[in-house]
Order: sequence, then C-alpha cells, then structure tokens
Amino acid sequence: MSATTLARLALDPLVQDQIPHLPYLASAVIVSWFCGVETGIVSVVIAAFVANYLFVQPRYEIFLHPQDRIAMTVVSLVASGLVLLVASWRRTEVALRQRGGEAGYTRSFIEHYLIPILYPAGLTPAHQRWVGAFVVAVNVVAYALAIRRARRRRDAQVRTGVASAVSTRRGNAP
Repeated sequence: MSATTLARLALDPLVQDQIPHLPYLASAVIVSWFCGVETGIVSVVIAAFVANYLFVQPRYEIFLHPQDRIAMTVVSLVASGLVLLVASWRRTEVALRQRGGEAGYTRSFIEHYLIPILYPAGLTPAHQRWVGAFVVAVNVVAYALAIRRARRRRDAQVRTGVASAVSTRRGNAP
C-alpha cells in the first residue's frame, strides 16, 4: 500500500482530485492475492482512510464529511467484493493443483513461497526482528515523506490563495 500511496502522490499533479480511491482497488487485489482475504480486507479499510485523508477535498482532514462516508463505503464494498473474488480464485487454484497431483498449499502465497526465502530456517529470531524493524522503518520513512510532501503542497496552495485574494492589480500584496 505504501507503493500505491507514493505512486498516487507522484500522479497527483496530473489527476488532482480525480479517482482518489482507484489505485487502492488494484492494491487490495494484489494484497489479497499474495496475502489472503483477511489481509486484503484490512488493506481495504486502511486504504479507504488513507485515500480520503490524502486525496479527497478538503485534504488532510481526519473527520469525514457525509459525502465522504458514502464514497468510502461504496469503494470499500467494491474492493471487498474484489478481495473475496480473488480469494475464490486462489481456492480454485489450490484445488486444481491438488487435482493435478501437486501438493497445493493451505497457507497464503507469501507464507508458502516468500517466507521461506525471506526467513530461512537458520535465521535466528534476533535477525528476524532486525529484518522486521527495517521493513517497518522503510514504510515509516515512505509515509513521512509522502505526508510531508502533501503538507507542503497544501501550505503552498493556502499561501498562494491568500496572496491572490489580497493582491493589487500589479500583483503586489498591500
């Protein structure tokens, strides 16, 4: 979801207030494919609030307006439907693999394929904590940069709006 937020922030000058939630639909599908339905639903809820905070006017407000609640509900329902659809595809994939003679797997894609690569059997719990702390730190830095950039834009818009409202014909503020 961090990558989706950073990509949406990069595209913000082009799309501005249009399609604030759309990139997060794709993110929810990808998350649910690789991490399972529970993680997909959690990502939908988090994405709804992140998109509303960063990309829906008035921006950077925690409190939801009634029209925002309706939009967030509709987007969350659509995304949840996509997450459930992807989960059914995964179950079908596992069933077909088992029918074809492969072992299949009961855990998520990440638990089955990536966890053994990221956390090999000889990795100590202390090393696992360091790897986890690094991943959290990268996400904290990414979100801090995204929020800082968004606040700078907001402040620049506020300053520009105030200056133009009180400027004279020559463009000088009194």
